[in-house]
Amino acid sequence: AYEISAWLVGSEMCIRDSSTSAQTEDSIGITVILWEKRGTTWHEVARASNKLKDADFVAASGNKAVDGGHYYKVTGTHTSSKNGTNYSGTSETSSKWIP
Repeated sequence: AYEISAWLVGSEMCIRDSSTSAQTEDSIGITVILWEKRGTTWHEVARASNKLKDADFVAASGNKAVDGGHYYKVTGTHTSSKNGTNYSGTSETSSKWIP
């Protein structure tokens, strides 16, 4: 299972994604990206990632001050491999207007 969350603290957007599994994975990784919508296009404004070998937990987080006046969202991608089999999943928060 994995979770992703985004929240606003003052003028900073905080992002976090973490993963846990019932068993140790050969490798496990997390990438979280903060996006800002300008016009009709989403632009990457911050990224955090982490990858570990022989682990059952990995986390990545980051803080980014935003100017506001835009919509923001966070995407998170979880990857893992065990005995030569690869797994991947992506989550996305709903977009949020930051004044």
